[in-house]
Amino acid sequence: MIALFQSAVRQAIRTMPVSASTRSLSGFGMSLVGGLRTSNISDCFSDPMGAKRNHRYKKSKWGRYGPGPFLRRNRPSIHQLAKPQAKRYRNKWPRGRIWLSGALKGAPHKKGVVTKVYIKNPKKPNSANRKVCNVTLSNKEKIRATIPGIGHNLFEHSSVLIRGGRSRDLIGFHYKVVRGKYDCKPVIGRKTSRSKYGVKKPK
Repeated sequence: MIALFQSAVRQAIRTMPVSASTRSLSGFGMSLVGGLRTSNISDCFSDPMGAKRNHRYKKSKWGRYGPGPFLRRNRPSIHQLAKPQAKRYRNKWPRGRIWLSGALKGAPHKKGVVTKVYIKNPKKPNSANRKVCNVTLSNKEKIRATIPGIGHNLFEHSSVLIRGGRSRDLIGFHYKVVRGKYDCKPVIGRKTSRSKYGVKKPK
């Protein structure tokens, strides 16, 4: 029906005199876009609100239709971008994958100084007293890290080595302290998974 209506209007405009068709065209444009004049009749057919949008965003840096979809909506979360399947969100975010351990700046480890050692309770359904610390890295970044293993000897102004690693039941802790390096001693009496806790092979 719309196509037939468009073709009928175009045929009527072709048969009009030049002066009459110009006057009728301007009046027809006013009725289509709700009181806004337009000089292009094809804009009215393709997008009845096109003149209004063009008027609204004429001085905007985003162009005719306002900001793009990745700035306005459909914006992925930081956890979606950190997944291995992050390429499915590539069209929604211009930078591609984002790492949760961004304070390391792409390095596997960073040296830092402990500013505070305290205890944190995990979220449900777990219940414990997790030993955590605030660390200032060598690149002046301030992070929160967990201290793995049972027991530790860290206190304020201790030098530690930080690696990336998230604790799933502690919100906001995306780094871990490397045991057995600098001032952090290895776990005492550890028999299994010794490499994670800095324990040397017993003789």
